[in-house]
Amino acid sequence: MLCLTTLHFLLLLMLTMAFRLVVECEWPNIADTILPSWMDAYGKTPNVSLYVCFNRYTCVENGDILNLDDVREEPYVTFTGSDVREEDEYLYVCLDVDSYSPAQPYLRSELHWLVTNINGSIKPYQHVADVGHVAYPYLPPRRNYDFDGNQGVHRYYNLIFKQRRAEEHVKYDGWVRHFGLREFTKINKLGYPLGGVVYEVDYG
Repeated sequence: MLCLTTLHFLLLLMLTMAFRLVVECEWPNIADTILPSWMDAYGKTPNVSLYVCFNRYTCVENGDILNLDDVREEPYVTFTGSDVREEDEYLYVCLDVDSYSPAQPYLRSELHWLVTNINGSIKPYQHVADVGHVAYPYLPPRRNYDFDGNQGVHRYYNLIFKQRRAEEHVKYDGWVRHFGLREFTKINKLGYPLGGVVYEVDYG
């Protein structure tokens, strides 16, 4: 049986989704809003919205700035939209594109989460890590103590891809630092992301 706080959280999440559907005539063009320069531009934006929620009351919006304490625990992640098909499977990835620091991103990109084989029948109240296969578990952002410089504010990109074939096994070589998203998408024939959200983390 769900506790009261959990029910409140799910209700708030569903209300947030409904509000976005009302106020947005078109879904934001993620090619303009969150895709970094190493991703190609693509055509018509699919109707898929990704939700990343670090607490029971709010989900992050593009451009939100969080601190390290805010992101210590694994967030609740789900996605929805008319272009999500029950017969398909999807992949979720979270990357830090500014490690060690925005000024010196020697470790770009650093993988922080990878979930594959997420069935398209996922409901708004279901967490991707419960529905799919966790290929790499959530890695909380943390200061790199072997780097003496100012670590600044890092951008975290959260992207949803449709897997080429539901039955295909996603190839992941285990790399965390210097994770090449472009090469990863080519190897696994993922194409372009269907949706995403970016938030920033202030490393203090």
